[in-house]
Amino acid sequence: MPVYPYTTKASASFRDDDRALIAASLWIRVGFAGLLVCVGAAASFAHGRPYLWGAIAAIAAGCSIVWFSWRRANALLKLIDEPDTPARREESVDIANPRPA
Repeated sequence: MPVYPYTTKASASFRDDDRALIAASLWIRVGFAGLLVCVGAAASFAHGRPYLWGAIAAIAAGCSIVWFSWRRANALLKLIDEPDTPARREESVDIANPRPA
């Protein structure tokens, strides 16, 4: 079995689009978890569990998590689709030559 020396650097370099896509997918997953909280609390509320105010609070918290996280994911996906926004132009400035002559 060959032994490989660890002389090369292992680095994961992502483009800005890849980072935005990963962040959007994480926000979507957080929103899905919030949706599961809403559904679980609604099911608990529908089955007549004795924790009425807890179920209402969980529904409100889950809905706010869903709203916030899916809004953030949508903003990130729009950022990927619109490459000519001023924020994208500022990100693409060359560090070695910030102001081309």
